Amino acid sequence: MLRKLIRIAPLVLAAAMIPYKAAAEEPAAKQEEPPRFELHGNMGIHSGYYPSGFPLIDNPVIQGEMSLTRNYENGNCGLTLWGSYDTKAKTANEWDATAECSWKPKCFALNAGVAHYNFPHDPLDKLNIVFGKVELNVPSHPSLKYERFFNDGSGGITTFGIGHTFKKPLIEISASLIYNDGMLIDDSAFTHAKTVVGFPYEKKNGVTVKPSVGFIKAFGHDDFEDRVFGGIEFSF
Repeated sequence: MLRKLIRIAPLVLAAAMIPYKAAAEEPAAKQEEPPRFELHGNMGIHSGYYPSGFPLIDNPVIQGEMSLTRNYENGNCGLTLWGSYDTKAKTANEWDATAECSWKPKCFALNAGVAHYNFPHDPLDKLNIVFGKVELNVPSHPSLKYERFFNDGSGGITTFGIGHTFKKPLIEISASLIYNDGMLIDDSAFTHAKTVVGFPYEKKNGVTVKPSVGFIKAFGHDDFEDRVFGGIEFSF
């Protein structure tokens, strides 16, 4: 009996290997390529407007954007138009235009671009910005972003960020630490940290609804205060 088992063992092993060999020889399924051009937009209402943690508007605002992106094999380039409406003052308080390109190899992503910020009813008037960002393609997605401001405001802001998306249930969590180098303040310091939790839900018509809540923790600088904020966005 033992000899019989020894004789048929190679045959059983060979038969078991056939499906694995066939699967290995099959060509890998071709990943679906993104469209050459993509047009996206979103609209949201938020409890306040806190750019870089600064309490610019402390009442509800309506904000929206439209972006046109040209996709390439390992990255993309795009143009984004963004605006903000102050519901208390009943006026548009800001509009921005951003041009940005990204390069995304397997292990990290690089982004760089320029932006123009316009404040029709604010002493800042307008800002021109050059920025760059690097992000590692690991579960916590650590990132480093630097923004340099020119014109009526000058200085720099460095943002250290992490983030993660949980699949079941679908929850997005991000946290950032901000170092302010003379932008909106007279000195250089770590001004605040920010945490945001989002709950995106994609509907059958392609619209994603995402309520979110966040917290800004100020580090004692006179121009920054602790804030709890929230909002809801509709993306398409």
